[in-house]
Amino acid sequence: MATTFEQVCQLLEPQFQELGWDYSTNPDPGLIGFVVEGLSFAIHVDEQGELLNCFVPHLVTVSDDHPHAPIALETLLAMGWEMKLVRWQRDPDEGIVSATVEVPLEDNHLSQAQLERAIQGLVDLSLFAQQRLQVILQTGEDPGFEVEDDDADQEADQEEDGND
Repeated sequence: MATTFEQVCQLLEPQFQELGWDYSTNPDPGLIGFVVEGLSFAIHVDEQGELLNCFVPHLVTVSDDHPHAPIALETLLAMGWEMKLVRWQRDPDEGIVSATVEVPLEDNHLSQAQLERAIQGLVDLSLFAQQRLQVILQTGEDPGFEVEDDDADQEADQEEDGND
């Protein structure tokens, strides 16, 4: 066996304590759940410890009959091209968009660095994608990478004004 559920929990503890995140565990299916900024995340130790699956089960819903569904779906495809690490999916029946990071372990143990990269990447990219897709569903326009932190943009503008 590559990695056990207990090993993943031990690796998570310092990262989650540092970030102030609470999590819950269910050892029977090997599932760990946590919430960041209102978005639910899960980690599943799969295939007898040979695969770690980190995912967001419900990022947003893009129904077929939504007037901005085509641009939202086009943006999902673009994000698949623009962003590494995360895979985006959409259930065609219910329109639920999810995100996944899979870490194939095969016969190796999961390292702290692998776990931190997978979780932080999934959290950061999912929160960004959720905001981007919500803007598209409301306005019909893709803001691209401009939906990132407006406060940081304002601070950068202020710094530029002060450096003239």
